[in-house]
Parts: sequence; structure tokens; C-alpha cells
Amino acid sequence: MERTEQNEVPLDIEDNPVVKADVAVATEMTRYKDHPVAKAAATVGEILDQPPLFTACGAVVAWGLVTRDRELARLGANMLASAVLATWIKGGIKSVVARPRPNILPEVDGHEVSLMGPNEGPWNSFPSGHTAGGMAVARAIARARPELGPPAYAALAALVVARLPEGGHYPLDLLAGAVVGAVAEAAVARVSPLT
Repeated sequence: MERTEQNEVPLDIEDNPVVKADVAVATEMTRYKDHPVAKAAATVGEILDQPPLFTACGAVVAWGLVTRDRELARLGANMLASAVLATWIKGGIKSVVARPRPNILPEVDGHEVSLMGPNEGPWNSFPSGHTAGGMAVARAIARARPELGPPAYAALAALVVARLPEGGHYPLDLLAGAVVGAVAEAAVARVSPLT
């Protein structure tokens, strides 16, 4: 895997114990990538990818409109707006921060994080977009229906952690994605006339 950016600025974080632990956990998790449970979990976790997540949010809007349930339609609209904003923020960060995904570490010359590095999938682990979108939707659900918050967060946690063995992210990528999702949902809730 060759780095292609000329203007990248390496970040001197390799000796940080938190980063070392982050890389160690992610590397250890990739050892289980071929386990049938890990493969099945990764497949289920794809619900958090943008097309299926946006489709699910749109389905909530549509069902609310069809059943004339304004509260449900509003919830779906806020879920969708939050997921879209989280995706936009995540994309902006990924275009600036280059971090090799754990699954390519054996092919590259060590783990190096840089600013303005390659803006390509294998170098875009930070932050997790699946987690950002999923957290934005879970927060929107919890805000509108507090009783559904705990199961929404539990499902999100299970889905994102289950994706670690495939080697797409480090634990800190997941944490950063969760922060992005929470910020996006809070912004939507603050300005939305639907809340």
C-alpha cells in the first residue's frame, strides 16, 4: 500500500501509551477476522453503512407519513438529518487525517498518523463513519423516545464493536465516531423545527 500524498504532516503520537494500546487492541482483534462469528457480525454491522442507514431513516419517515403519525415522521426526519450531518462531518475529518486501517498495517511501514496524507479508503480509519451515523441515529431515537435509548445504544455498541475484527478501525476511531455522531445529533436537535 503506497502513500500518495506529498503535503502530509506526520503527527508525533506513536510513543503515546493510549495510541500504543489502541493499535495493540486493533491488531489483536484482526486475528479473529476469519472466525465465522466475526464474519457474520461484520455483515450485520453493514446496516450502519450510509445507504442502509439512510434508507432505514427514510423508511421511518415514510411509515410515519403513511400512518399519519406526525411524531414518528418527525423522529425519522431528525434521524436522517442527524445521520447526514454526521456523515458530512466525518467526511471532512477523514479528508484531513490519514491513519492506516489496522488491516493494512502488515503492508505499510508502521502505524503513522498524519495530516493531509492520503485521502483513500485504506488510509481513512479515523473516525469511524459507521459509528458516527449510528450514534447520530441512536441519539435522535433516545431524544424522542427515552425508553428506546438504552436498547438503541446497546445495539449500536454491539454493531460497532463486532466490526473490529475485520480490521477497518481502531477503538479510538470508534470513540471519535461516537463523538461526531453525538455532536451532529445535538446540532440537528438545536436547530430543527421538528424537535
